[in-house]
This record gives sequence, C-alpha cells and structure tokens, in this order.
Amino acid sequence: MNPAPAGPRAMERDVRIGLASMESRLGDREENLTRMRGLAREAAARGVEILCFPELSLTGYALSPELAALAEPPDGPFARRASALAAEFGMTVLFGMALANPDGPPFAAHLAAFPNGRSLSFLKVHVNPVERPFLSPGPGPVVIATPGFRFGMALCYDAHFPEMFTAMAMAGADAVFLPHASPRGGPRDKDSSWMRHLPARAFDNGMYVAAVNACGENSTGLSFPGLALVLDPLGQVMARSHGPESLLVADLSSQKLASVRKSPMAYFLPHRKSPLECRVVEV
Repeated sequence: MNPAPAGPRAMERDVRIGLASMESRLGDREENLTRMRGLAREAAARGVEILCFPELSLTGYALSPELAALAEPPDGPFARRASALAAEFGMTVLFGMALANPDGPPFAAHLAAFPNGRSLSFLKVHVNPVERPFLSPGPGPVVIATPGFRFGMALCYDAHFPEMFTAMAMAGADAVFLPHASPRGGPRDKDSSWMRHLPARAFDNGMYVAAVNACGENSTGLSFPGLALVLDPLGQVMARSHGPESLLVADLSSQKLASVRKSPMAYFLPHRKSPLECRVVEV
C-alpha cells in the first residue's frame, strides 16, 4: 500500500482562481497580449489570485510549421512581457506559448509567472497524433508549491491520461489547471466531451480541476468553442461558463478539500496499491 500523498497537508487557505477563455490569433502576439492584459485587469478587480489562460494563448494555436517560427525561450521578449502581467496586477498568471526547442519542434509550454518576478515552465507531456509533426512532448508533470497551496498543470490532450493526474496528486497537488486549445464543435459539445472524463480526474484524486478552452478564430481556419469549467474534489461542477471571451471566477475552499481528504470512503489515494501487476491467464 502506498503512503499518503507527499508533503504536509496542503491547501491551508482558500484560493480565488480565474479562467480566461480568450481568442488567440496565430502570430498576432501584440493583439493576444493586449487581450491578456484586459482580462488580467478584470481578474485583479475581482480579487483573483491565480489567473489561467488557454493553451498557446500568447502564440496562438495551429497545426503549422509557423509555431516553430514563433517559438522563443522563457525569457524571450514576448514571454517577458506576458510574465510581467503578474507583477503589474499582483497575481500568478498562467499563460501558453510555443517554447523554443534546439533538438526538434517547439514545446507547447504553459508558464507560471509570479508577482515576485519568478517564472516556471510546464511542458505539454502528451502530444496528440496530428500535433506530432509540429510539437515535441515534454518530460513529465510538475507540481508547484506556493504557501498553503499546491497546484499542477496539464495541457489539453494530457487530460486523457489518468496516471498523470495521479502522479500530481501523489505529489500533493490540491488542484490541476487544464488549459486547452481544442477546436471543433460548439461549447455544449465540448462541455459534453469534458464531462466524460474530467470529473473522474477530480473525484479519483481528491482534488480540484479547472479547465479552460480558447474561443473564437485563430486566423488559420480553426474555430474554438469558448468554455471554462471548475470541478470540486468530488467531481461536481462548481462553476461553468460557455460562449465568447469571458472570465470565470471560482473560490477553491480549503475546508471542502479537507473534508474530502478526511473521509475514508471519499479519498482514495492513501489506499492505492502500487505498482500493480496484471497477469494474463490463458484458458
């Protein structure tokens, strides 16, 4: 039997989060940055502590070699300007960009920029089959420990791999942010798709899950249904928004998380047996 998740009891305080569903046009980083600043200003006015933008929000998403041309390092000029929003508005800002990779196609990265000027990069771990000519997979998940709150990140296709969420939960994550750039269909179609798997990620791991998709057109023919969704540690919908560019705000309760994790029948991780071996028996 595995021990309980690592580290001291996290989520020692409530945290107000914001999910910004926004339009990002491929290559128009100035306009994308302007949109990000406007949404960050609104989030600050509403007391948001952590603001999450969709996948590749700064660069724009496309299945195109142009992503490589737009890629830059974490301290590149546009990355620095986007990171500076954290200090400007006094909040943690999670934003997406194409990250330069000297060994192949760029990474789909999500940067966590903090008000003190520090930033950390998360790289998309699972690249879907149609993305593989244009994006490289990252090495593995990361959990960020802030005072009293730990969170992980996963990007879009990563959501379909339960073991990744379990790994973050075992590292003490209280919440996972899930930025998407998922085209096709309308908001309700995308909502129906998410509700087939995201509640299980939250419920099975006893943590919050906060997902946000891009919206609108990307200038290369892809259209994104705007959607944001927050699930509590029981897999229940706490907050949801559909449609055009919007900011969804939700309060993550430390008391609610603690009540789930104190329940022997609602918090499963301390009772997880690993590694499991599956035998094949011929008959």
